[in-house]
Amino acid sequence: MPSWLRPWPYLIGGLLVGFLFLTEFALNTVPAVQAGLLLLAIAGLVGVVRHWRSLELWPLFAASAILVPLIADSHVVGLPGCGTVPAGVACFAGSRNVSGQFETEMVTFVWSLAGVMLLIVRETRARLVRSRDN
Repeated sequence: MPSWLRPWPYLIGGLLVGFLFLTEFALNTVPAVQAGLLLLAIAGLVGVVRHWRSLELWPLFAASAILVPLIADSHVVGLPGCGTVPAGVACFAGSRNVSGQFETEMVTFVWSLAGVMLLIVRETRARLVRSRDN
């Protein structure tokens, strides 16, 4: 597979997983799924740092998979419970606390973004070195 094409399946697959499974089917509330994405993001960051090609693109998948649930949860995490506010005020009608879930998504997103940024910096430096050598 050409090097310019290699990241696209990770990005598109992550977006599809994030939208379909995590947001639409509410699997982002399952702690095992969130822990798996966090471990994938950390393993990918280690892969970027150690130049392991088999792991280096997984932060891109994890970041794109957690992005849609993160956006969806950001709209309700700051809302008060409906029992604590007067009528006519925006509130969260659910009984569960989404702040812990939102914090886990943020941590996963930050780890993933760190891996993606390191990969971009590393590849940019490698291209600069190759262009100087020519």
